[in-house]
Amino acid sequence: MEGAGKNLYHYPLEDLRLDLKDLYDFLVRRRFQIKVKAKLGITFNYNQKITVSTLRGGVTIIEGVNDKDEAIKIYKEAVSDGLGVSWSRIE
Repeated sequence: MEGAGKNLYHYPLEDLRLDLKDLYDFLVRRRFQIKVKAKLGITFNYNQKITVSTLRGGVTIIEGVNDKDEAIKIYKEAVSDGLGVSWSRIE
């Protein structure tokens, strides 16, 4: 994960080929506010201060987090836990 100001970018080790429909369904079940749903990715509000954009390949931009640990927690919750992607494919 790389930081640039209040933005953190995550580049997984490989193209995760995420199922965006499954991600969308997970986010809706968790009651996250979807801002954009497109062919290549989804942008949603994690809370009032944090916005997350996840692309089909797994690259994610998280805006508004305080630090890298918070960004990793959010990424794990949505991608690893939410979609069942093994963390070893992400780190």
